[in-house]
Amino acid sequence: MANGSLFFPNSVLLKGYKPDLSSISGIITQLGLISFHQLSISPHLLVLVLATLFLLYLAIRRQSLWTSSAMIMAVIFLATTFSTSAICAPGLVLPL
Repeated sequence: MANGSLFFPNSVLLKGYKPDLSSISGIITQLGLISFHQLSISPHLLVLVLATLFLLYLAIRRQSLWTSSAMIMAVIFLATTFSTSAICAPGLVLPL
């Protein structure tokens, strides 16, 4: 990033569009609304996200959220899924 490169790899950026992160409303729109829309049209990711959220809910009810490495990995999975789905369209394949 010091030499002018972007945070996400070029392969991800080529499949999608450049997000508007210049304002708070742009960030909320990008990571919130667009992510949920992309997840709603890709049922394979939606099932994984819902299952992960259900497991996190069960862990919160037992008050053991940060004691398990599996729960930490679940939070990392959710963060990467939402950020990636906000930038690129799932299922989009570019022709060679």
